[in-house]
Amino acid sequence: QQNDILNEVYLRGIKALEEGKTINSLSGWIRGTAYNYIRELSRKESKYVTKSLDWLQDSQQDGTLQDRVEKANNKVELLNEALKKLTLEEQRLLNYKEIQGLSWQEIASLEEYQGITPSALRKRKERIIKKLREFCHSYSKAITQILL
Repeated sequence: QQNDILNEVYLRGIKALEEGKTINSLSGWIRGTAYNYIRELSRKESKYVTKSLDWLQDSQQDGTLQDRVEKANNKVELLNEALKKLTLEEQRLLNYKEIQGLSWQEIASLEEYQGITPSALRKRKERIIKKLREFCHSYSKAITQILL
C-alpha cells in the first residue's frame, strides 16, 4: 500500500502543478499530502468497518435469513424512494462523494462546482442526508400507522 500512497501523492503533485499552483517546499508538501491522503484512507476504512459491524449486529439480532433479506430489501426500497425525492443536483453531489469517493477538494474543482468552497459542499451534503433521514422517518411512521 506504500506504493499506492506514493503514486497518489505523485498524481496530486502533477495535478497541482498543472493547475498552476506553486510548491515552495517540496518535501513539506509531499509529507503533508501523504499525511492527508493516509487520513482520507483511514476515514474511508473506518466508515466501512463501522457499517459492516452495524450490519453484522443487525443481522445477528433479526432471526432467520429470509427475514434479514426481506428487511434489507425493504431498506433498499425505502432508500430508493428517498433518493427519488432529491433534485438531480443533490443526487450528483451524493454520487461524487459517496459512490465515486471523491474528496471535497476534488468535488470543488469540478466545473459544475466552481466557486463553491469545500465547506459549503460539505454543508450541502449534510442537508441532503438530513432530508433523506426525514423522508425515511416520516415514511416509516406512516407505514407503522397503517399497520396499527
